[in-house]
Amino acid sequence: MAETKQSRLQYLHIERDKSFEEIDQINDYINDLDDEIKQLEFGDD
Repeated sequence: MAETKQSRLQYLHIERDKSFEEIDQINDYINDLDDEIKQLEFGDD
């Protein structure tokens, strides 16, 4: 039973790490969009 608990715990840690990585990627994408929006709104044409 301890092995099952350990396997589940390991799985949850991996899933959490992957989720944080996805959040970081989405935040980078949002920042890129914000930069382009600002450039188009306030930049020189």
